[in-house]
Amino acid sequence: MRGDKAPAWRAFFVGARTISPFLVGIVPFALVTGATAVRVGMTPSQAVGMSLFMFAGTAQLAAIELMKQAAPMGVVVLTAIVVNVRLVIYSISAGTYFDGENVPRKLLAAYLLTDESYAVTFTRFREETPQVGQRIWFYIGAAGAQWITWQAGTLTGAVFGANIPEIISLDFIIPLTFLALLMPLLTDRAFRVTAIVAAVVSILGANIPFNLGFIVAVIGGISAGVIISSRTKSSSSRLGLTKDRDADTPNGER
Repeated sequence: MRGDKAPAWRAFFVGARTISPFLVGIVPFALVTGATAVRVGMTPSQAVGMSLFMFAGTAQLAAIELMKQAAPMGVVVLTAIVVNVRLVIYSISAGTYFDGENVPRKLLAAYLLTDESYAVTFTRFREETPQVGQRIWFYIGAAGAQWITWQAGTLTGAVFGANIPEIISLDFIIPLTFLALLMPLLTDRAFRVTAIVAAVVSILGANIPFNLGFIVAVIGGISAGVIISSRTKSSSSRLGLTKDRDADTPNGER
């Protein structure tokens, strides 16, 4: 029993250590989220409660920004849902690595899923896939370290952020953090197409009220990525069938 637990805990701490360089960029992201929530009228407890219930920084900031613009609540909710659609795509990909894990662990993994934890974990898995029993613990270690950092940063921003002059802005850290996460994933064609389409649509729709251009960009980017991914899989499948037929035919005859 003790021998079984040791590799799991080792994988947990390796995951936490692997994501640690990105936590430096997550701290200001969380501070901005907590401080902005208070500035739009939330109490610190409401800001922290939102962060605990809705552990998704991009969706949180998008929702808070729309609340700041007095957008209808329906638009706020729709924006949060659309922004988080990408997490469904992530979960489908992640699920293949966690087959055989129990439901509570999978639910915890789903709750902790973010851009950072996904990028760090599955970039690592593509290079070196741990044993089956260690995968979920590596992921929980990475995602759990991010969760603790995020909640602590949000709490700090909510409590002390109102005292920080608005001229001192940390907003520029947010795109830099996502850029650092995005670069290793651009080796995949579907990810490249998703990023390019989303960027172009986002620029074209920058003047749409209530940041709705962002919603359109997310939908457009994800749709393009899914189409490219499905076509790639279809082409690979056809190529595999062709090779099988050639192998079954003597001297390549048809």
